[in-house]
Amino acid sequence: MTKLINRSAADLVPDFIRELSPYVPGKPIEEVERELKMHAIKLASNENPLGPSPLAIEAAQKALLGSNRYPDGGGFYLREALSKKHNISAAHILLGGGSTELIDLSARMVLRAGDCGVTSYGSFPAIDFHHRVRESWVSEKPGGFGANAGAAGAGWAGADSGRQCGGCFRVQPIGGRE
Repeated sequence: MTKLINRSAADLVPDFIRELSPYVPGKPIEEVERELKMHAIKLASNENPLGPSPLAIEAAQKALLGSNRYPDGGGFYLREALSKKHNISAAHILLGGGSTELIDLSARMVLRAGDCGVTSYGSFPAIDFHHRVRESWVSEKPGGFGANAGAAGAGWAGADSGRQCGGCFRVQPIGGRE
């Protein structure tokens, strides 16, 4: 125990975490407009030039009325609605606070040290990070979406581990005005 007490916090952090480059955000839209002296529409960072959907605003206002209570962490009603809409069991639906949390939860549930994760080239960078946290590795395969959607999954057969976790997270949602 004495050895841990005398170590610095940096000594406790794994090398692959210390080697991470910090995220560099894009310029705020206001700064771009000042520099270019024109109105700009930003289509990055999960932003929507159309603004939030009126349905989302209505749902948020309704949710505020119950904000003095803890939410349903299991998302029972949301999972039931998604289950009915997509005709799958609610038990097969995993909810999370964004794609990064879903990648992390998936890796924690499935991967062990030495396991392989499969993804498509150019997929979400957090996939590699969360696999490294689990001391597993990532095999990037060609493919992705649309007509090529099965290509990343085809790489599973070539992975060298008995346990694998796959995923492609590349499309950034921007919402809509329905």
